[in-house]
Amino acid sequence: MTTESQEIRFGVIAVKKGFVKPDQIVYALNVQISEDLKSGQHRPIGTILLDQEIITLEQFEEVLLSIKDYDGEERKDDPLADISGSP
Repeated sequence: MTTESQEIRFGVIAVKKGFVKPDQIVYALNVQISEDLKSGQHRPIGTILLDQEIITLEQFEEVLLSIKDYDGEERKDDPLADISGSP
């Protein structure tokens, strides 16, 4: 799985769990792009949300576990598969 698909899933899962609002994901994406352009540093969306105290460490870990669980399952009818480009 690419970092990009992990970030998309992180944001989607965090919103679905009610941990963040979509505009907070957009904010984190803007921070990420700004850092990429200024310094070449690329931080994952989840790390930005955690560092900005938008989510807690527990929420961060819960989303990561959900990503891990998702990766272990193959579901063709999963809407996240369409977002990430996975089969």
